[in-house]
Amino acid sequence: GAAAQALPAIGAVSRQAPLELSFAQQRLWFLAQLDKDSARYHVPLGWRLRGRLDRAAWRRSLDQLYARHEALRSVFVDAEEGPRV
Repeated sequence: GAAAQALPAIGAVSRQAPLELSFAQQRLWFLAQLDKDSARYHVPLGWRLRGRLDRAAWRRSLDQLYARHEALRSVFVDAEEGPRV
């Protein structure tokens, strides 16, 4: 078998300043700039709910989802030095 390679640990990144975009994010940013009115990368979704919606439980669920997945809280800004997260 192949010898296992030791990979470097994934360290925390400071959130004190805007982050640079990953290569994949840079590609999407570039494509979005070519066609600013495009919804090409938007994925519409609709749900049909039956019965009574417990709004407090729904809010807690969304809050937990957003807390767990940083990508859902990320926005891209066009800074002087280039796009940033």
